[in-house]
Amino acid sequence: MPPPRRRTRPPSAALATGAALVGLSACGPGPAAPPPSAEIGATADCLADDVVHTLLGRVPDGPPRPAPEPGTVPEDFVPVHVVECSLGPGEVRVLEPETSTIRVQEITRGGDLTSLLAALDRPSREADPGQACPAVAILVPELYLVDRDGRAVRPVWPRDGCRLPDEAVDDALLALPEVDVRDLERRG
Repeated sequence: MPPPRRRTRPPSAALATGAALVGLSACGPGPAAPPPSAEIGATADCLADDVVHTLLGRVPDGPPRPAPEPGTVPEDFVPVHVVECSLGPGEVRVLEPETSTIRVQEITRGGDLTSLLAALDRPSREADPGQACPAVAILVPELYLVDRDGRAVRPVWPRDGCRLPDEAVDDALLALPEVDVRDLERRG
């Protein structure tokens, strides 16, 4: 078991490279309808095409590696741990595709998932009329909830009125103990 790592915020809450609070812009109201139920996949795969695209803004070369469609956690799905997929050590988000090795860090977290599931179940909020929002980009990890049979769902991360990720999910995720950390690679 790896020693626990200390950090005040995971890479998920880091500002995107080059992003800064450059001012405030008005956010228009948007629908806060709940997303459809998540597709249940055979396994968690932090190197799946959709996951890599979300994290890095590009689809890897090579044979397709599909990921289950994200959504709300199905009522009959009982997760026992969570897999957090984030940018790997030394990986930076690129705006244009390039051929290289893609590095993704896979962190498995265990423990009582009650707070995380409650945070993920929170509805996304609509912006208030005339609400000012910061002009920032926040990278959040892709998450898989995994049941005792190894099946996995990709929950949707709720957003606040400015379409920023709900910090309650990040707080609940950080509160869970890490049980495994792996650095994964795939040719990009």
